[in-house]
Amino acid sequence: KDPDGRFTILGRVDNMVKINGNRIDPSEIESAAKSALSLEFCVVKAFEKNGSVRLGLYYKDEKVIDASEAAKKMESYLPIFMIPSFFVKLDEIPFNANGKVDKVALKEPEYFVNRCYVAPENELQKKICGLFESVLESKSKIGIDDDFFFLGGDSIRAMELVSESRDVIES
Repeated sequence: KDPDGRFTILGRVDNMVKINGNRIDPSEIESAAKSALSLEFCVVKAFEKNGSVRLGLYYKDEKVIDASEAAKKMESYLPIFMIPSFFVKLDEIPFNANGKVDKVALKEPEYFVNRCYVAPENELQKKICGLFESVLESKSKIGIDDDFFFLGGDSIRAMELVSESRDVIES
């Protein structure tokens, strides 16, 4: 409430996230992941960087999830923009003082743990992988088997990629 008695709304209290113009609730993704991947516990957290939102799925289970296989399984449950970009196995679930999952404690990994890098085999592939790294502002190497959208690309970044690729591919 301001000095004049008016209320100011500071933001949303719910967990809704906006991705590619669509408002989603991470609990929908959690529910789909539990079904698709046979998980007992998981939590989804969104990370925003330069206007692009990436989703991470954190889980506690005996098995280690292969990110590409998990994404394929989840495609029958969710649209592509709702599939997490990375999957992180937790040894312990972080809880806050209220007994809820402490999402602040869930950090975005600096690299993709479950990603298998396949190096470019020729000059054109090297140029394209370099473009992916540049447009996505990736700190890790991007290989020929990596999926642009799975790595956090969206329609705006795809347009950047097309624009920048004209110069690189023609040269």
